[in-house]
Amino acid sequence: MSPQRIVRPVARRGLVFRHPDGTCPRPCRSSAIQERALADVGSSLSTVGEARVFPSIAARNLEGVDVTLPEAFAGHRNVVLVAFRRNHQDLVDSWVPWLEKRATTDPELRFYELPTIGRIWAPVRNFIDGGMAASIREPVILQRTLTIYGDVNRLTQPLGIADRSTITLLLVDRTGTVSWQALGGFAPDTARDLSNALQASRRREKRTNPDTAAT
Repeated sequence: MSPQRIVRPVARRGLVFRHPDGTCPRPCRSSAIQERALADVGSSLSTVGEARVFPSIAARNLEGVDVTLPEAFAGHRNVVLVAFRRNHQDLVDSWVPWLEKRATTDPELRFYELPTIGRIWAPVRNFIDGGMAASIREPVILQRTLTIYGDVNRLTQPLGIADRSTITLLLVDRTGTVSWQALGGFAPDTARDLSNALQASRRREKRTNPDTAAT
């Protein structure tokens, strides 16, 4: 899949989900009840009263380096954008300017794009990932785009992701604990909620490790 979006002056980048036959992974139905519980735009995990941990799962960045998540998340605070369809790239990109600006004032913030693709496409992973990398070329984006192939439920079930028709945003710490979760592209209310979650994370970090949280 070739990326077809430009967000402000941000460079074109990809979760290029076009597969060799031009199709994309078949969407799964979501539970309307679970979707409402999780997806009210900007809702946090406190809304559903569950503590979640990012599952251990293999991924590969677009420079071809194999990693294991959540260990590969390098920040004290990691915003993870999980996408399931090729047309989700616009939603992912809508967050990039806000996250890039936020990262300039928070040196321990990282963000990652996770194209999550069904196991049927694993045999042509090199072809798909190679197409993504060729369309991007920017090292920073290649390194933060981590593709996952296999049983999608291994990721969605532990994280309570019921709706694959849009992207999921997660705030994950270095231990893999998920402290905030929401759905969809950039929206002021969601950004405000995420900002509050990031600030709360920095306060917790400052209490536990004043030296690294002094900024």
